[in-house]
Amino acid sequence: MNSDKGRSRRKMGRKRFLLAMITVMLLGASATGTSLAYLAAGTNEITNQFEGAAVKGAVEESFNNFIKKDVTVKNTGDTDAYVRVALIPNWVDSKGEIYRETPKAEDYKLVISEGNGWSLGSDGFYYYTQKVDPGAHTTVLVELCEPSAEKKDENGNQLQFQLHVAASLIQARPDQAVIEAWGQEAYSLVTKADPAPNSID
Repeated sequence: MNSDKGRSRRKMGRKRFLLAMITVMLLGASATGTSLAYLAAGTNEITNQFEGAAVKGAVEESFNNFIKKDVTVKNTGDTDAYVRVALIPNWVDSKGEIYRETPKAEDYKLVISEGNGWSLGSDGFYYYTQKVDPGAHTTVLVELCEPSAEKKDENGNQLQFQLHVAASLIQARPDQAVIEAWGQEAYSLVTKADPAPNSID
């Protein structure tokens, strides 16, 4: 009888010990879970923000009595850039809307400074043959443009001649970005006066 009671007490003791150990482990797991939850809730996500180079430009010119002169492009961004320009002649009505007929070559006088750092590409764009620093200008592209003929619409309303100067800029580096955006011929034109990438200044 005494031996049975002893065994019974030992079993009860083991059960209590196991129960105590399980309780301690659960409490420990609970505390760990609370700590992890606190760290997750109390730590803000850190986001690295990178601002890319800004490529911007502005066409500058003088205009007086329907005569456009001294057209240049300024790099108003914060990185070196290459420049190309499209010259688009139009007839415009009194509302500023473009007329359907395009001016002919004899309808206006256009003087281009093509040998002044500019080259005409096969795509019709004029390319400035070197990169332009931030805040700097190209040389003059259009020395002079003025109408040499009058034009009226089908209702007899007078139309005005307009030469739209559309400039686009692209960051000068990496080289591949210029080639992918504008093509190999354009890259060859805009880097004509620049040192080769592997050359020593």
